[in-house]
Formats: sequence, structure tokens, C-alpha cells
Amino acid sequence: MKKNLLPIFLFASLYAIGQREIDYRKTYYFNESMKISKCNAVGETNLTVGTGASASATVNTASGTIGSGSVSAISVIAGGSNYSSAPLIDISGGGGSGASAVATVSEGVVTSITIISGGSGYTSNPKVALTPASDHEIIYKATQFQVDKQIGDDLVIHMLKWQTNRENKFHIGEAEAIRNNAKFFGNATNDRPEVYFKLPLTTFLTDLSVGEIVPRVSALFGIVSVPAKIRKGDANEVAGELKKKYFDFQGSVNVGISGGVSININRRRSKQKDFINFLAGVSLSSVPVDSFSTRGLLKQSTNAAAISLHSSVMYQKNNLQAGIFFGFDNLAGELGRQWIYKNDMWMGIGVGVSLFRSKYTTDNQ
Repeated sequence: MKKNLLPIFLFASLYAIGQREIDYRKTYYFNESMKISKCNAVGETNLTVGTGASASATVNTASGTIGSGSVSAISVIAGGSNYSSAPLIDISGGGGSGASAVATVSEGVVTSITIISGGSGYTSNPKVALTPASDHEIIYKATQFQVDKQIGDDLVIHMLKWQTNRENKFHIGEAEAIRNNAKFFGNATNDRPEVYFKLPLTTFLTDLSVGEIVPRVSALFGIVSVPAKIRKGDANEVAGELKKKYFDFQGSVNVGISGGVSININRRRSKQKDFINFLAGVSLSSVPVDSFSTRGLLKQSTNAAAISLHSSVMYQKNNLQAGIFFGFDNLAGELGRQWIYKNDMWMGIGVGVSLFRSKYTTDNQ
């Protein structure tokens, strides 16, 4: 019975780019609600609270019409100055309840106010009060953020925008998304945060407080080394040709670049990190050759330079990898033409360590 055996080689995969303790490209989330202090983009916490803004509300008092008894508009009377973040909007009086709104700030001035809910039961125009936001904010559980920089024992972070529409279905509700985005971005269309926060490094490093969002798809890059290979030989005699060893175990100095795609097979917020990796690369190799393997071209054993192409499918748990690799070695010149393993593929099982990955998915909440 013809045996189909899998050639095996061992290799060590070491990636040259070291992993930062804090990765500024990754997305993190809060595992619990907490109160943290606000700051500006450079980490300064002496934020001005803003003064002088005022506004007035208008109620739809036409009976029998849609929206009757609700706040239909809020107009900015004075924009004020020195607002580092959007002030809180308090709507009171007028005989009704339930009205809410958010302010938009640009360059320290209140420029507009957006109604979130018009409320009901209003018989006259209520009063509108603009209260400067506190220098602290309660950040709720599951809120996502990215790190901008480290200053001493604190990190400067910013929150990510809330997704308002996913496959024509509201992810958290449009009104809630607008309110959340206005709190940190000034308005729902601004892609640049206006409010930053200081997060203690000790809190960031605590798994109970902060978790990491693992993207569905990532790109892997690094340096790969293959110290040994086993090549498949000839099972049967071929007339007029040399018979290669059925399995030829060879030591090989091999260093090159490797890259590919990594697919996360867990939930994005799972603490366990399991991936399926598809890698490919090119490297420079030192291949052992002798008189037999070069059809008598060489008289003694030596090592020859080769260019190697390889690819693999790897299972990765956290940072440890294991999977199947295969590739080809190509020698130059007459030596390459006479080499009996020319165009022969080597295959094997490998283990490795991944130290660098770069996501290419978009971030939102």
C-alpha cells in the first residue's frame, strides 16, 4: 500500500518589531463605569468652563397639530466664550416636561443647539439654561476609546464615535448616538474629538477596568527564520535519473520577511485571542549541497545561497502559533539547474510567536 506521509520541519518564527506596552492603534473599552477627568489634546487639565451663552425655546402651541405642546426649536441668543466642551442644556418651566437638547461648541463658542426630545404638555415657552460641563465625566461601561499619548503616570485618551446606522438599523438609537457624539465630538458629523480625558496608567493596565477590542481582520508583518527542513524524495526508481532520499532532513539558515492576514475567530471583546493566520513571504537561505544533490557538479559538500518562497496556514492562541508551512528553494545559475530538488516543494508543521499585528478595520462604537 502506498503510504502518504507528511514531511515535517521545525522552525522558529521571531518578529523583529517589538510590541508596545501601550498600542496607540488599538481600540479599548471600559469594563466598568468610572469617573475620569477631562483634559485637552495635549493633556492639560486646566480647562476653562465657559461663560455668557444663552438661548431661548419655542413651543408648538397650535392645538390639534402633530407635536402640539412640545418644544419645536431652541435658538442661540449669545454664544458666550471659552467653552472647552459643550455645556449642559436644562429646560424648565412652561407647564410641560421631557424636553432635552445638546449644544454644539466651535472654538469656545456655542454655535447651535439640537433638540433630542421635544417633550410634551408645554403651554408656554420654557426657560433654557446653559450650564458649563464639569471637568470630570462619568464614562459608562462598554464605551470604546483609543490612546493618544502618555504623560507621566496618565494616558490621554479620546472616545470613539457611536455608530448611528448599521445595515439600516440603529445600533443604539439615533437620539442616543447624537447625544453621545455631541458630548465628546461637539456634533454628530465632526470626526475629530473636542474632548479628551486623562486615564491613570494603573487603571488602563487592569483587566477588570479596561479590555481590548480585537479586530475581526488584522495584517501580520515580521521576520521569519527556518532552521531546518525535510524534503520529499522519490518513492520509486526512475530510469536514467538519480533517486532522491524519500525524506531528506536538512539544516537550513533562513532569514526573511513574512506577512499575511489574521482572522479573529472569537468575539471582538473576548479575553481569549484565537486567530487563523494566512502567511506568505520570501527569505534568503543557506542550503546544504553535495555531489549527489548537484548531479556531480560539486565534488564536496558545502552550502549554497538560495531564495526561498514560503506560505502557511497557522492557528494562533494569544501570541503562540502552530500550523502547516510549505515553500520552494531556488538556487542560482548552473548549480540551480543541476540541483535535484529544483522546483520541489517542502512542507511541514511549524510553531512560532507573533509580536506585531496591524488592524485595517474601521473603529466605531
